[in-house]
Amino acid sequence: MKSRVPLKRYLSFHLGAVAVLPVIIIFLMVWFLMMPAIRARTGIQHQAMARAIAGHISAYLEGGERQLTALAEYFRNQALDSGPAAVDLLDAQCGDGGFFEALFVVDAENDVVKAVGLAQARRPNRDDYMGLDFSGREFTRPLGAPNKAVWSETFLSTISSSMAVALSLPLEGGSIIGEIPLGNLAEFISHLPVESEFLTLVIDGQGLVVADSQRRRSGQLSNLSYSAVEGGNTQAVSRAFALDGVKMLGTWVEMEAVGWKVLFAQPAKKAFQPVRDTLALIGLGLAIALGLALFIAWLMAGNLTALFASYTGRAESIANGRYDLQWPAARAREFFNLGHSLQRMAEKIDRREKALIDSEARMMDLVANVPGVVYQFKADPKALESSSLTSVVRERSIKIFGVDTAEESFFNDFVRCLPPDDQPRFIQSVKDALETAAPWYYEGRFIKPTGDKIWFEGRSTARWIDGEIICYGVLTDITQRKEMESSLRLAQFIFDKAPIGIWRMGPAGEVLDVNEQGCASLGYSREELRRMIVFDFAPGFDSENWENGTSALHEVGAKTTEAFHQRRNGEIFPIQVIEKLMRFEGQAYRLAFVQDITERKQMEHALKESEQRLELALSGANEGIWDWRIHEDILFLDSRFYTMAGYQPHGFPEAYEEILKRIHKDDLDRVRSANDRYLAGELEKFEVEFRFLRKDGRYMWIQAKGTIADWDDEGNPARFIGTNADITGRKKAEENLRKSEQLLTNILESMNEGIVVLDKDFKYTIFNRSLAKMTHMPKAEAIGRVFWDVFPFLKGTPVEKNMKRTMAGKSTRNLEVRLQFPSWGTVWFRDSFSPLRDADGGIVGIVGVITDITRQKQDEEELSRLQNYLSNIIDSMPSILVAVDRDGKVTQWNYQTEKTTGLTFEKARCQPLAKVLPRLSGEMARVSASIRERRVISSSKVSRKVGNEIRFEDITIFPLIADGVEGAVIRVDDVTQQVRMEEMMIQSEKMLSVGGLAAGMAHEINNPLAGILQNASVLENRLLGDLPANRRAAEAAGTSLAVIRHYLALRKLPDMIENIRTSGSLAAAIVRNMLSFARKSEKTAALHDLGTLLDQSIDLLKTDYDMKKHYDFKRVEIVRLYDEAVGPVLCEASKIQQVFMNILKNGAEAMAEMVDTPAPPTFVLRLRHDGAWVRVEIEDNGPGMDEKTRRRIFEPFFTTKPVGKGTGLGLSVSYFIITEDHGGEMGVFAADGGGTCFVIRLPKGRGDR
Repeated sequence: MKSRVPLKRYLSFHLGAVAVLPVIIIFLMVWFLMMPAIRARTGIQHQAMARAIAGHISAYLEGGERQLTALAEYFRNQALDSGPAAVDLLDAQCGDGGFFEALFVVDAENDVVKAVGLAQARRPNRDDYMGLDFSGREFTRPLGAPNKAVWSETFLSTISSSMAVALSLPLEGGSIIGEIPLGNLAEFISHLPVESEFLTLVIDGQGLVVADSQRRRSGQLSNLSYSAVEGGNTQAVSRAFALDGVKMLGTWVEMEAVGWKVLFAQPAKKAFQPVRDTLALIGLGLAIALGLALFIAWLMAGNLTALFASYTGRAESIANGRYDLQWPAARAREFFNLGHSLQRMAEKIDRREKALIDSEARMMDLVANVPGVVYQFKADPKALESSSLTSVVRERSIKIFGVDTAEESFFNDFVRCLPPDDQPRFIQSVKDALETAAPWYYEGRFIKPTGDKIWFEGRSTARWIDGEIICYGVLTDITQRKEMESSLRLAQFIFDKAPIGIWRMGPAGEVLDVNEQGCASLGYSREELRRMIVFDFAPGFDSENWENGTSALHEVGAKTTEAFHQRRNGEIFPIQVIEKLMRFEGQAYRLAFVQDITERKQMEHALKESEQRLELALSGANEGIWDWRIHEDILFLDSRFYTMAGYQPHGFPEAYEEILKRIHKDDLDRVRSANDRYLAGELEKFEVEFRFLRKDGRYMWIQAKGTIADWDDEGNPARFIGTNADITGRKKAEENLRKSEQLLTNILESMNEGIVVLDKDFKYTIFNRSLAKMTHMPKAEAIGRVFWDVFPFLKGTPVEKNMKRTMAGKSTRNLEVRLQFPSWGTVWFRDSFSPLRDADGGIVGIVGVITDITRQKQDEEELSRLQNYLSNIIDSMPSILVAVDRDGKVTQWNYQTEKTTGLTFEKARCQPLAKVLPRLSGEMARVSASIRERRVISSSKVSRKVGNEIRFEDITIFPLIADGVEGAVIRVDDVTQQVRMEEMMIQSEKMLSVGGLAAGMAHEINNPLAGILQNASVLENRLLGDLPANRRAAEAAGTSLAVIRHYLALRKLPDMIENIRTSGSLAAAIVRNMLSFARKSEKTAALHDLGTLLDQSIDLLKTDYDMKKHYDFKRVEIVRLYDEAVGPVLCEASKIQQVFMNILKNGAEAMAEMVDTPAPPTFVLRLRHDGAWVRVEIEDNGPGMDEKTRRRIFEPFFTTKPVGKGTGLGLSVSYFIITEDHGGEMGVFAADGGGTCFVIRLPKGRGDR
């Protein structure tokens, strides 16, 4: 028998392995997941800081640009030049030198200062700067577009000789230049945590450090490579680099406005210190954890060994039900016996007792939480009432049904609580279910012992168990559900049988539901109406009316209107509509109650006619008659006098004083005065209006008219009779009319649309405020005038024709017209005119609504332009662009694809991609994956053989992720040139450092040169200039300017100053030539003289490049054969210079190797016309090339020089610059008499690219 492994050793080994595995996993996760995340987070933090600092500096400089732009605009508008007002304005802008240190106005003709503004502290020296010659300063170069500010490179300030930058703007006949000192920039970047050794550098386009957060490198030339941000990359880039021997980690950010860069960095040691600390801490923790785990594994193995030994000896006793045994320690090794003992223990204890207990507990929880009474029922179907046995959850039975009885009597007690009419049906349903062993369902009423009535629902399933049927089911209270169903049926019945039409409509006017009355009123069925919208049966009602009504409902909630409906037979009848907006389950509805008001309208018409007849009768009946016998003071009032005021006949005493008591106090004196004056003969007639107190306490308006009916013997009035008429309605009507007129006026004046009303003679009677604003025509000038007198340019236009057709009663349509107003431009209007009719239907004028739709038309034109623009962009892409659906069929492709395949889009549409573009058939699997997984799939540098050439392509597959659209877009970009240029760029990176060094040296030379030229100009100005300050200084010294100038002339100092300026200008020209070639190209094409570029290249080869180890370029003779008629060519100067220098340098090196030739080394440079091209020839008398070499001379990395002497990239890069960047041609030929001739042809116009 095979020997067994000791349990302790076995467990120790496996537990130790388990402990070691997490340690390994944690180490791998930290190394491969946590470490990259920490590095990425560090880079992100650097990028955020760099962008924030760049943003602060850009905002600081842009503020100055806006200030100078506003100042330049003010100078142009006010025609300021160089007077005192201009100087004061410039000084005010400089202030105390917080931003601008000086502001110069420079004459464009000779680049001299005409006016200067200075900071407060430097204004006493203003005369020193007047007339300064700025022709030698870089920032006076030709400016760009009008009103476009130009930033200069950094230089020594004209005022303080500190680092500064100039901002220039063109003016009429000159320019305005502001000098900004750069000392304040350090404040933006100096507030950084010192302990982390953060470094922030601001570097200008020449590589000069403008600001340094550590204040140690300001003004120095940076020795850092700019390769990370070249090539047009304006995004922040994180990279590692070395600075002063310290390895740093930082981020470059480009500041496009001024061409500067911001570097935010810190030592890599500090940046990754948290990573190293984290790794050390994790490693220490893992080591401790591993040791503890192994120790615990060993202890656990010993304990488990003793435990399992005890289990092995006692397993049979546990299986027999003895659970109180003691477990002494043992050293048994037999896994076989232990396994059998544990098997029997699991079967006889866990699977029997625990499973049964858990199942019973779950069942009890389930039964207790069922929303009803769960029951078990068994009975004999033939003796149901006497042999039933029902088991229920007692608490649920009491709570729901109020029944609490024994199992044997539960069924009978439950049946007795049913309504007598339902008991037979219930018992029969139970018997049927028991006899057939079918599922049982019952729904009915139940009367609790308390008398409460409920509805219940019973369900059960019958099972055969041990030869008898047992039903398991649940009884549920459904009273609430029944009440809801009854309410729903009642609501539906009310909806269907309502005596008025009830309509439920959707947001766009579609009919969602309508009741029977609504169907009957129109003669359609409900199904027919549900397929219609409100505009189908509401004549004159359109979508605009619908939208306006919806907006009104949003404001007021509900509204009542009158409209018209049209029946199936065409009959139109009036309706009253009560509408309300409602929302149910997230859906908006418009609910309308519609009632046919035909009869009401007829009754209203009849009532109106009756009232008219009654009013006519009453007006002739002299209602409210009064008769006053003055001497007896007897007043007679008829019954209508009382009743019209709400009194019973003779409801108050018939006395004059009683009448006066009821007259409003504000009217009393006026009534008495009228009465007395009439009786005194002062008034010809008696007629007065006043307020009279009614029975209900309110006042009514009375019009009293009277006359003297009798006189006494003395000629005094004896009898005074008259009538009182109720004019309350008239007074209210007058007030309402006044309010209505005011309301109409307010409505017309507040509308955004122009409203106009013209009479029969086409004269304006209404001309609202909006129309006056639209037409710039004052309302007072339009009212009462004929419209073509007001707007003569409308004569004969469609507007006039539309108005005349409307006035003639002819149908018209809305008119959109474009009008050119003489005084203020072009406007689009939408005109709508309707006839204005009188009571007889005759046309008495027209009403017009004019809407300004200029903005709408502009938006439509812009949308059309954008659509064409996007289409042109897609077709202008040089990439192959194909869109396919999920089945791989073409849905779109651009013009480049048509050129490549020779198939138009119409022919390729809906065709399988593999058929019309077989070269992409291998991408279909990735297309399907991109659509399915909703992700972008890219394949870079996919090679493809075209003829004898290998081409490279980038294939990118984009999934279409719009809702409801499934497909993909495939973009194919030819990157052959990119692949071939990658290795060239490696060599270019090396040359960048050399170019940067040259630019730095030139810049360092340029700064003192600028100071020399500036101080020479200042010296000349102070010694020879006729300035007031010069005269005052000479007088203070006890001499005169004439004496000083005589001395200077004798000592020839003016000539010496001029020699200084001449020499400095020559040196500055050399430096500018070096900088123009060495600094990074701006990639801007301009017109350049190719002869000048050739001469500059030769000058650089003589002065800047040290080639004495192999040749002396100064000994090379130059023969120039330039055609003076050749004009400038559009090109990039730095790139063309690079081509010329490569050819000249290679030729000079080749001629230097010919030591035995008597003829001196010579270049012949030719420049002439060649049709539509300009031809440049560079011919040498060197050893020449064989035919094989000439065929390969432009291939990348091909060189005839020894290993280590050449890279093979100079001429290949030159060929690329000429052919690709400038659309030209470049070739090489054998020269007559030996040597080599390079021929370059450039187009006179713009190149292909």
